[in-house]
Amino acid sequence: MKSKTMTICIVTRVTSAHSFGGMQHYVDLLAQGLALRGNKVIIISTALEGQHGEQVRRSDDGAVTTFFLATTRPGSYRRGFFKKAYKKILELNKLEKIDIVHGQSASAFACTGKLPMPVVTTLFGVGYCETPYQRLIYPKLSLKNKLYFAAKWPKIAVSMLYMYKAAEQSDEVILISRFSQDELRRVKPNFPHRKTTVIHCGVEQPEFDLKNKATIKEKLGYTGTLVLSAGRIEVQKGVQVLLDAWRGVDAPDAHLAVVGDGGYLPYLKEYAQCNKLKRCEFTGAVPHDRFLEYFAAADVFVYPELTRPAFGLVAAQAMTHGVPVIGANHGAIPEVIADAGFLCEPDNPVDLRDQLQYFLSHDDTWDFLRKKARQRVDEYFSVDRMVAQTLAVYRRQVKLKRHSS
Repeated sequence: MKSKTMTICIVTRVTSAHSFGGMQHYVDLLAQGLALRGNKVIIISTALEGQHGEQVRRSDDGAVTTFFLATTRPGSYRRGFFKKAYKKILELNKLEKIDIVHGQSASAFACTGKLPMPVVTTLFGVGYCETPYQRLIYPKLSLKNKLYFAAKWPKIAVSMLYMYKAAEQSDEVILISRFSQDELRRVKPNFPHRKTTVIHCGVEQPEFDLKNKATIKEKLGYTGTLVLSAGRIEVQKGVQVLLDAWRGVDAPDAHLAVVGDGGYLPYLKEYAQCNKLKRCEFTGAVPHDRFLEYFAAADVFVYPELTRPAFGLVAAQAMTHGVPVIGANHGAIPEVIADAGFLCEPDNPVDLRDQLQYFLSHDDTWDFLRKKARQRVDEYFSVDRMVAQTLAVYRRQVKLKRHSS
């Protein structure tokens, strides 16, 4: 029997209209997937830069409507976002019954326990696992950045309190990895863990024919083996660890491409020049379609992250293009990679060099690892799987709410 469609309200402080990031990517794919299954999706978010009054955007098919609330601060919980989001939900619920509210991180803080419909919260990072306060990162910061993050800590701590409060009062909590679930148990042992569910993030299928890897590589100007690092270029991404490892790699036909932009990029360029690194290119910022072309062209993706990521979206994006991953052995990275690549000790350029050298010296294993990467994404990180599992949570909570009324 066909399941009844629902009206779903997603509350998030930031969307892809504000900037690109993991949470924005998750919301986009979830909203699109829910709409494709016949559900109506409402997104409530903060104002956009330069916005005057409330702004409303609708998808081409009208299934997804986004409200950017007036006088809120773009991408921030400040300026009354919680209260205004709560009022907006009540207003929309009078016009059309909302079946469930889905808050992202702390976004539903003011809604939990007050609304007539159930509330679900997705937590992305738990504790300080994805912040620069980690022991592998903070000592590496400049004095200026250390002082900046020290001053910023109280605001982050308050946001954490909001997030935990929203989760505690939600009807069910979605965590995006087993690592995050374990981390929540560690930092919040009294949290009602019976209401937590793990649903991995989904990753969209590649737009390229992966059999044309050589053609795409040639289009980008590379021959031979392409080693890729991609994403925001900041201290915590561990790119300097990769550069130190690259100095000792013996592979004359291999090229390293560091794709992305960020505050740490000028230092890394100078560092590479001073150390006379060969066959190493920094692309800077590239359009999204070109960003994906690098994934399609790569032979291996290196992910030397210094934080302990709650998921590791960029690794899953590489794997969906059939690219094996060499990643740091902490956070959710081992959970994402599994047997589709290799793990190295975090912040250890010698171990990373050895893993990279082994991979480059054993091209007879590449086809096997490529298949493993695609298989793992298809089995655990497909958008269809994420949407189906999330809908199951919604239906379970709607049913429980109805029976308790």
